[in-house]
Order: sequence, then structure tokens, then C-alpha cells
Amino acid sequence: MTVSNREISICQGSLLPIMPGEMHAIARTSCNPLVYEDFLFSLEFLDASDPDDWCRTHVLQRLVNHELFLPRPILQTSPMHQELAYFLHRANEASTAREGGYSMQIKAYLLLFLQCLYAHRIKAAAPSESGHEDIVRNTISFVKANYRHSISIDEAAAAAGFSRNHFMRVFHQETGETFITYLNRYRLEVAANLLRSTNSSVNDIAVESGFDNFSYFIRLFKKQYHTSPGRYRRSIFR
Repeated sequence: MTVSNREISICQGSLLPIMPGEMHAIARTSCNPLVYEDFLFSLEFLDASDPDDWCRTHVLQRLVNHELFLPRPILQTSPMHQELAYFLHRANEASTAREGGYSMQIKAYLLLFLQCLYAHRIKAAAPSESGHEDIVRNTISFVKANYRHSISIDEAAAAAGFSRNHFMRVFHQETGETFITYLNRYRLEVAANLLRSTNSSVNDIAVESGFDNFSYFIRLFKKQYHTSPGRYRRSIFR
């Protein structure tokens, strides 16, 4: 797994927290099948309206601002693994069952999940040496807001406030991939999520994810997920 241009080795059962706006990618290191489950949730879902709320100021805002550093990966041998896995499992159960008050159950278990992570946080972390984090962070925000529409490298560079050549060089240096590769990967992740969570047609999902060329979408999806969108969806609900 690559997170913010740092390679992290993970094994069966590992948990890996990804912070808001962090670049990340996963790849197999062998010919064996790669199966993973992602739990996506917005920190805004857990936020309180009170500006003096302790969780908001000490945890949520610090996560958003990349000021809170968490151990990763969290291996099955870690003392907190069982507790964290339990909270995620119960939150997922509540989301699937959707019984009365299920949103409160989800929120409660996710808050317990964050509390456990906070209790095991890394108290200090070395600052980045490159000084280019803002370029990547601004680009990620720009993509999240505009991925449904056509995005050129020039537009992304302008949003980051740099020339095309400087933007391309720095983005690749910081992330290990080109901007177009990242953009396509992000759009494919959106498409995969829609395949899992909606009944929309594959063609509609391609458009909703920002692909205006259906054949290109199918080709990229097969390359990233090693199967077609239709088979991917069927495998989820098998």
C-alpha cells in the first residue's frame, strides 16, 4: 500500500487508517488474489454543532488538518486491533440492517473507533521535508469537487497555483504517479463505490464518475480491478 508516497506493507487482517485528502493506492505483491474492504465515512457525519466540542477540536479538526498521527498499519497482533475491528464490524452491521435508529448506532461505533485510535495516537511526527504538501492537498480537493467534469492538466495546475510543468513534476515527485493516473484512479474508486451502493446502470455510473468514453472506462476498470464492472457488482452481492 502506498500512502502519501510512503510504501506500507500490509498482511492479512491489517487495518490501515487513511486520513482525509491523503493520496493512496494498493497493489498486489504476488499473483494471489487481493481482497480488501474499505469503510468510507465523512468526518462531518461525526461533527457536533458546538464549536467547543472536545471531539471536534481535539480529534476531527486535527485529522482534517493532518495534525493527528495514527499508527499504521494496525496488525492483528496489535492490542487495539480486536477492539477496532469490532467497532467497524458493528457499524457495518447497523448500516446493512438499517433498523430504527441505525444512524445513531453507526455514529456511536465510529466515535468509539476514533476514540480508540486517538488513545493510541503517535504523540509526535517528523515534518515533511519537501514542503509541497499544499500542492497535493489542493489538487485532491480540486479533483473531489470536479471529477464529474472534464479536467485538464492545465486546469489542475491553475487550481494548485503553479505552471503546468512545475505542477506535473511536483505532483509525480510527491505521489509517485502522474496527475492523469491519479484522476482516473479516483474516478474508478467512485465508480466502484457506486457499483456497490446503487442500482444505476454501468453506463450511468461511468458518466457519473466523470468518464465520457464508455470503452475507455471499461478498459481502465478492468485494468485496476481485474474484472468488468458488471462482474465486480455481481461478486459483491453474491
